[in-house]
Amino acid sequence: MSFQPLRFFLLLLGFIPLGSVHAQKVLQIERLGSARTQKLSIGTVLTYQLHGDPIWYSGEIINLLPEDSIVLFHNRYIKVDKIRAFRWELGWPRSVSRQLLWFGAGWSGFALIGTATDGNPDTQYEWSDAAVTGTSVATSWLLPKLFKYRKMRFGKNRRLRALDLDPAATQP
Repeated sequence: MSFQPLRFFLLLLGFIPLGSVHAQKVLQIERLGSARTQKLSIGTVLTYQLHGDPIWYSGEIINLLPEDSIVLFHNRYIKVDKIRAFRWELGWPRSVSRQLLWFGAGWSGFALIGTATDGNPDTQYEWSDAAVTGTSVATSWLLPKLFKYRKMRFGKNRRLRALDLDPAATQP
C-alpha cells in the first residue's frame, strides 16, 4: 500500500470545521480563592432553591442570557442572583447500603449454615451474629436517608455566574 498524499490531505481537510462554531453559554460556579470552576451547560437538569423560598425546584436549562444574567428553564426564567442553592443527588449511599445489606445477609447465612452443618454441638448461632446482621441492616437502611443530597449554597464563598464563552461576541 503506497502513501497517497491527496487522500491524506482530504482526510485532514475533513477535520477542519467549515463555517462558524456555535458559542457555548455556561452557568459557572466559582469558589472564593480558587481558580477551579464548575461549568453547567445548556441541557443540564438542576435542582435549585430560590432566596426566601423553602421549596426545591427542578428543571432543565433551556438557554442562558449572560448579558442579563438570566437562566431560562422550560416553564420560567430566573435571574442568577435569585438562586440560593443547588442540590445534587448522591449515588454512593445507595451502593454502599446495598453492599452492607448483602454483608449482613451473608454473615447470618454463613453462620446458620455453619451451625447446621459442622456437627459440633458447642457451636451455635450466637447473639453476636445477630448483632452484626442487625447493625449492618440498620446501617444500610439509615445511610441513604442521612446522605441523600449534596447541597451547594451561594453567598460569601461561592458565586454563580452566567457566561458566554464566544470570543467573537466580546469584540466590538
